[in-house]
Amino acid sequence: MDVDLETQVNGDVRQKFRSGEMAFSYGEYLEYLSRDFTLYPGDMISGGTGAGTAADSSQTGDDGKPLQDRFLKIGDVVDIVSPQIGTLRTNVTATES
Repeated sequence: MDVDLETQVNGDVRQKFRSGEMAFSYGEYLEYLSRDFTLYPGDMISGGTGAGTAADSSQTGDDGKPLQDRFLKIGDVVDIVSPQIGTLRTNVTATES
């Protein structure tokens, strides 16, 4: 499957690419994951990414590490949008430890 994908964080486009550009195909993800997990109808697998992640698009500090300005934080809303598939919305929240 080769579909258009766009990742938005709080409405700001961070990534725009085609799934066919990813290093591994969906079939390869399924093959790998199904060795250890039982997959059921309706399960969703999200993997892979295009350029534009926080780690590769942030400025770096004096230590050479990416600054935290583009990393996800509590309260952010992440939309993964595909005209061919639809929209997956995720609200970033804290987890109890």
